[in-house]
Amino acid sequence: MRYLAATKATLVVVSTGVFRLWLTTLAIISFSISGCSTDNDNTFVIDGDKLTLNGVRLTTAGSFDELVAIIGPPDYAWSPEVPHVVFWQKLGLEVSVFDGCVGRFVLRISPLKAEDLSPFAEEDNPGDRPLPAFPGRVELDGVRITPNLSINKLKKNKRPPKFNSGILLAPAIKVKGKHEYMVVVDQNYIDRSIKRISFSVKIKEKCNAEPIFP
Repeated sequence: MRYLAATKATLVVVSTGVFRLWLTTLAIISFSISGCSTDNDNTFVIDGDKLTLNGVRLTTAGSFDELVAIIGPPDYAWSPEVPHVVFWQKLGLEVSVFDGCVGRFVLRISPLKAEDLSPFAEEDNPGDRPLPAFPGRVELDGVRITPNLSINKLKKNKRPPKFNSGILLAPAIKVKGKHEYMVVVDQNYIDRSIKRISFSVKIKEKCNAEPIFP
């Protein structure tokens, strides 16, 4: 099932005055991120400092309202005390918002297993419970990211920039300058499988956005 991205969230963006020209095209772009989509319908691509979801560019350090206009409102926040970290359950997506701006995207890569959930069964905060894997294809600089992809193979085959930071089980790409960003690939400490990939940018100014969970 496909649906058009002209959602109620789009009206919120217009009402707050945070209107970008590219939003006018959303009414004719269809997405496959609903519960009726198949695994192959979704793609999340990190290409240098550019992010795209299902072929649509995501504004890094942009207004949270813009992201909601594209993928809909989040399912829940980490906790009442941490409302700026929000989650889309079906996408396996975690987003951190600072001053109304989207500063960090985190995608789960490895499938969720029963043993992943059991240590967190009694946790009161939804954010403490692991997300399922992103239902589709994830790419980093031209290389498809899968749980069993070795870090050495990723380093060898990806386009620049190179991994230049991080630690053994969480190698990172850190780029400074005008378009400053960081990518971190988290591995399982037992089998070295890839668990998560995150993309973050430095927030330099406030964004005009509606409260996440009023």
